[in-house]
Amino acid sequence: MKEKIVKFKKVKVLILLFIFIFSSIAFSQEEKKPKYGVGFQVSYPAWGISGIMDLTDKISAQVVIGLFGDLNSFIGRVNYKFTGEKFWNVYGYGEIGIWTYPYIEFELEGWVLEGKKKREIAPAFGAGAGVEYNWQALSSKLPPVWYRLEIGLCHANFDEADYTVSTLLWGVGLHFRF
Repeated sequence: MKEKIVKFKKVKVLILLFIFIFSSIAFSQEEKKPKYGVGFQVSYPAWGISGIMDLTDKISAQVVIGLFGDLNSFIGRVNYKFTGEKFWNVYGYGEIGIWTYPYIEFELEGWVLEGKKKREIAPAFGAGAGVEYNWQALSSKLPPVWYRLEIGLCHANFDEADYTVSTLLWGVGLHFRF
């Protein structure tokens, strides 16, 4: 139980640090167009906090730290906007990173079956496409929150756990842009 509490506190500190860094960067800029975004990204089976930075009008970099879900992921993405509309965009993405998978390995010790918790780390890569929509299109009084809906493919191979993930990813994201 104490391990879960300590892990939860570490996650809270990481989230607060992540938000602080991105908000301090954003407020130091004098651009009117939002360049940064911070929020949550779900790419099932992993989901977590996400940060986006526009590098150009068409290309943005995204980091997703998926600490929640059955698998954990630490993914870097490059997003390419096919459209440049004010309130919505269609984009494609490529991603690379690592996924971690917890599992239990059982061993028979005499007459006792013992389970040992283990975790394997594997490289992962993927690609996909999506659409993002700015809620300010509904009303200019709303905050600059962008909603994302995406679909993609991802592959990771966990050799020791004998588990391969080659899956269709369904994703949603919610980012506050500044």
